Amino acid sequence: MNRLLLLLRKIRNVIQLLSRRLLNVSFDTDIKFGSRISKDLVMGNFGYIGKGASICPKVVIGNYTIIATEFSLLAGDHNYNRLGIPVVHSGRPLLKQTYIGSDVWIGHRVTVMSGVTIGNGAIIAAGSVVTKDVPDCSIVAGVPAKILKYRFEESDIATHLYSIDNYAEKKLAPKSY
Repeated sequence: MNRLLLLLRKIRNVIQLLSRRLLNVSFDTDIKFGSRISKDLVMGNFGYIGKGASICPKVVIGNYTIIATEFSLLAGDHNYNRLGIPVVHSGRPLLKQTYIGSDVWIGHRVTVMSGVTIGNGAIIAAGSVVTKDVPDCSIVAGVPAKILKYRFEESDIATHLYSIDNYAEKKLAPKSY
């Protein structure tokens, strides 16, 4: 029964991804309908993006990353300092690449500015606004988001990150989805 469930979920994921032309996203990833996601999204294995997410272009997301509902990854800002030109007509600066690592957990209604890097193993608390890079295995919260603590002792972070990189090779894929 468990294998049948996994197969049905994979078929559902394939239909969801292909119908939205998300061709650089692993078929093991579940992206809920009701999200607005750029077609150039690159995302690894066993990820999840909740309903109502909005993700701009130039985003790369690692393996095993969970993104809750109503997540926003903003496409940058307007040029607001052009003398004599209304902001609405001032254009935008070039869009920067955004990286979200592997084993990241992003809570409900988090907003991330384009161009930041969220490190592997990081946790972003619900309602946070991420304006700067987030270190590996840190837990951040607030507006703007600040480091509260780390998931592990400093001496254990490298071990955790190595284990995450080699998780699939150890054939430790989840028994249930």
